[in-house]
Amino acid sequence: MAYNGGANLIPQNKRTKSEQIEIARKGGIASGEARRKRKTFKEQMLFMLENDPNLQNELINALFKRAKKTGDKSGMSANKAFELIRETIGEAPVEETKTTIEIEDSTPLAKMLGIDLNNESDQDSKD
Repeated sequence: MAYNGGANLIPQNKRTKSEQIEIARKGGIASGEARRKRKTFKEQMLFMLENDPNLQNELINALFKRAKKTGDKSGMSANKAFELIRETIGEAPVEETKTTIEIEDSTPLAKMLGIDLNNESDQDSKD
């Protein structure tokens, strides 16, 4: 079948309510199946890694071989293979970014926000 650039796709808002419900139902079923497969794969991976400490190196080597065999151009490296395994078992590190802003002279900012710094104590006593 030739690719037609999505010309046969119909947007959800152009479909009938019953078609929308059917598509959403099928999507929910497929999503549940995918979640169950990922969960099962994760559990199996954890079980194997816990019971065979040398398995991690074997998995990394298998990923290399598969990438080479299939001609994968993603540039699979030892780090990427390890990250893939770590993400699969749910132990990827959580990235947190904290931002602090130090303002030497807050007068221009206070004016911009409409805050009167001189009467700040008066405002507290009124509340």
